[in-house]
Amino acid sequence: MLVVQRENQVLQQFLHYHPGNGMVFEEVDNAKDASEELASVELTIDAQVLAKNLSTEKLLSVSRILMGASVNSMTIPELKRDILVYAKNNPEELIDIVNDPLLELQNEVHLFIDNNWLSFRNNRRDVYYNLPGNKKKMMSVPFNEDPYNSISAYLQSDDGLEAYKYLKKRLKKDK
Repeated sequence: MLVVQRENQVLQQFLHYHPGNGMVFEEVDNAKDASEELASVELTIDAQVLAKNLSTEKLLSVSRILMGASVNSMTIPELKRDILVYAKNNPEELIDIVNDPLLELQNEVHLFIDNNWLSFRNNRRDVYYNLPGNKKKMMSVPFNEDPYNSISAYLQSDDGLEAYKYLKKRLKKDK
């Protein structure tokens, strides 16, 4: 650590304009550090308050997106605890997920898979209908894409809209 006295303004200016400033060394800026830390703490608090105030249905939706099928075997207090811990560790990601307009659709896709109305084959590369009168292939998942996001995108397309309406109606019957 190099300490430069206030009186040595020539060295201060030299270090300020030096090409290594910010890469090799940096000036101590307590106000900047405090404001960055404050922003991080406030984001964490906002995420935890958001997680704490989630309705049960939204809590289940967010949990299914983050934890998958294991949600079905957990109690509501366990889910609340896990979401609060997640909000503390990943505040920005949790806020993005909760505010995602596609949250409901992604939750429904997880339910379609959990209810075994849609199934994966070929190492989760293909998605098939698993309905009493329909066992046909629905779609192929593009390489390196999340299968749930791909199914959500397909169900929003013109080709998948009718299937989505049918599966959603079936989901409402089962509730």
